[in-house]
Amino acid sequence: MIIKKADKNDAEKLYDMCKLMGSETTLEAMRENIGKDEREILHIAYDGDYAIGYCTGLIISSVCNRDSRMDVEWLFVREAYRNKGVGGELIKSVEKEAVSKNVLHFHISTGTENDAAKALYLKMGYNDAEEMILDKTLHG
Repeated sequence: MIIKKADKNDAEKLYDMCKLMGSETTLEAMRENIGKDEREILHIAYDGDYAIGYCTGLIISSVCNRDSRMDVEWLFVREAYRNKGVGGELIKSVEKEAVSKNVLHFHISTGTENDAAKALYLKMGYNDAEEMILDKTLHG
């Protein structure tokens, strides 16, 4: 397995995996946006030439906080590669890049029914923060 920082050459493979997660983006938009926002960290895992997973994080800064934090936005591993350490290695890879940018606090959220993801995050040292997360989509 190889994990690397994703670039525009990975767009098609990332797009295929994002579709499995229900993403509504287009391949063109993905190509345009990879690497565009320096706050976003995006890593992809390969088994040979086959893309097997990805992880994205977004560095958040606020005038109200002394330090930045990273929100892990998406973690996806193809079903055949789950429970083989791929997800953990992707998270570690994204964390390592964030630490190189002086980000030391990390936040991950997951669905309440995703016990496997929660177990992975707890195993990696994340704490159950018992936060309430609310969601809203505005339509213009």
